[in-house]
Amino acid sequence: MSVTEQRIIKAMKGRAGTAKELAERIPCGHRTALTIINKLYADRQVRIVGWRRGSSGPITAVYGFGPGVDIERPAPLPVADICRRYRTRLRDKFGEHYGKIHEAQKHHIPGRKVVIDGVTVYQQ
Repeated sequence: MSVTEQRIIKAMKGRAGTAKELAERIPCGHRTALTIINKLYADRQVRIVGWRRGSSGPITAVYGFGPGVDIERPAPLPVADICRRYRTRLRDKFGEHYGKIHEAQKHHIPGRKVVIDGVTVYQQ
């Protein structure tokens, strides 16, 4: 058993986490941590104790040390919910002018910018 593998096991015993979080805790590379976690998972020393959904990207497994039953992966979010979350973030960031920003993003014209009251609020 390598030193890095021992550190990852110790970090997981302390607190469950994603591969990226565990890599930051010990520290080591993300890919190295994921390789070791996959090996431990195949040997049934590690289980999936939860799932985390970020603001973008795929859902991420949260690993914990010890045998047991994995938590089932949740269903993907419907596209309508993803769009609603995106529009809410735009509305929170740009206020009442979020529609202009959204329209500018749809056209993908390089150099395009949205100017409101003499201030550039968005530029592609």
